[in-house]
Amino acid sequence: MVLYLEEGFSFYLKQGKMKNVDDLINMTVNYGSPRIRPLLMAVGMNIIGLIPILLSYDVGADVAKRISAPLWGGLITLTISTLLIIPAIYVIWRSRQFKTH
Repeated sequence: MVLYLEEGFSFYLKQGKMKNVDDLINMTVNYGSPRIRPLLMAVGMNIIGLIPILLSYDVGADVAKRISAPLWGGLITLTISTLLIIPAIYVIWRSRQFKTH
């Protein structure tokens, strides 16, 4: 996500579109939104793939369940942080640039 946001930031600077925090937020939405679908598809498929492990009662299921349950939490945390927290921190970090000038 940060790679795409940095690409957008440098493009906006070259075009002269980065003048204030509103432009920064607009750039973050424009360059971050194309990453939503691939991320949700990848995470969704991983979560769906873990369902049989969580529901099984065969040999080895006790060990597999202990591994797959934290994976669910990690995947959900990854999704929330990539879609919400990282762009918010990026905007806060880059907005400091406008306050110093």
